[in-house]
Amino acid sequence: MRILVITNMYPSERAPWAGIFVKEFVDQVRKYHEVDVASVGGSRKDFFSKIGKISLLTLKVLSRFPRRYDLIHAHYVFPPGFLSLLYKWRSTPIIVHCHGSDLYIRARGPLRPAVKFALRRADLVLCVSRELMDIAVTLGVDASKVKVLPMGVNVERITPLDKRTSRRKIGLPEDGVILTQIGALIERKRPLLSLKVFSELVSELAERKLYLVYGGDGPLYRELKEKTSSLGIEDRVFFLGGFPEYLKPFLYGASDVILLPSRQEAYGLVAAEALAAGRPIVASNVGGLREIVNHSVNGFLFNTRDDFKKHLATLISDEGLRERMGREGRLKALRSLSWEKRVKQLLEMYEQVTKS
Repeated sequence: MRILVITNMYPSERAPWAGIFVKEFVDQVRKYHEVDVASVGGSRKDFFSKIGKISLLTLKVLSRFPRRYDLIHAHYVFPPGFLSLLYKWRSTPIIVHCHGSDLYIRARGPLRPAVKFALRRADLVLCVSRELMDIAVTLGVDASKVKVLPMGVNVERITPLDKRTSRRKIGLPEDGVILTQIGALIERKRPLLSLKVFSELVSELAERKLYLVYGGDGPLYRELKEKTSSLGIEDRVFFLGGFPEYLKPFLYGASDVILLPSRQEAYGLVAAEALAAGRPIVASNVGGLREIVNHSVNGFLFNTRDDFKKHLATLISDEGLRERMGREGRLKALRSLSWEKRVKQLLEMYEQVTKS
């Protein structure tokens, strides 16, 4: 089968993390089918850069139009899903994959008509969580053609690693309890909440060596650094910035608990990776996180700031609980979150769409 993947999120030299999950998806599908990719990299935010990005992606899609494909798989509704409709002229089956912002943000703004049009014209709409699936249906998409398919995790690359070895690899303290938040330092991820709660735990659990690690970069970086200084905990907080992808397994391995206090999270790939790494999670009770974290089994879900703090204190104080939750998380990742499981589901969907 010859497949064209269209995406506006794909790793580039300037932004190696942007859309890394789409690249991993492509690499997995290429084991079974021929895949071409029409993509633009980076995560440009200003208006003119966005227009340029859309224009460039349009040109790349048009340049591939002379070639025949058996299937189009667009990641994100706009512009990829919208551009994929060009292939309706050839009656090529179209799959549109929703990842979060396309329905949380674009479906509620001026692009709403384009989003609804693309979703309704697609032959199959995939969503990374049940919450997104429900939103798609409210936009008028036939429920029978909407399915849930999250991205997978490479359970061979991200696996439980020795803690001390991992910490030496990254340059973190070998003793003490390390809490880690991985991802963009943006308001939606609430890294400031993690810092405030952490500073209180440092005071209340003074007998323990506690550290907080931020793995990622973003607009809140400077504010976080300043607040860390004003709180007098510079020696307890580490900022790794946009660390290279190959270090990610070691960052999970170096951690005792993974923090995901996001205000909104369509799926939560970091949560899935944390389970694969055998590390417990404390996450907001929102979106796809509710589908990954089994409360009190492989982590905790919280609704309030006080609950966030309480669950962290529990895990900090109970190493045995951390280990039990980590084992449960690894088992879940192997059972249902691996790329092997996801791709098997996807290939079945490909067969159904192309034969219908």
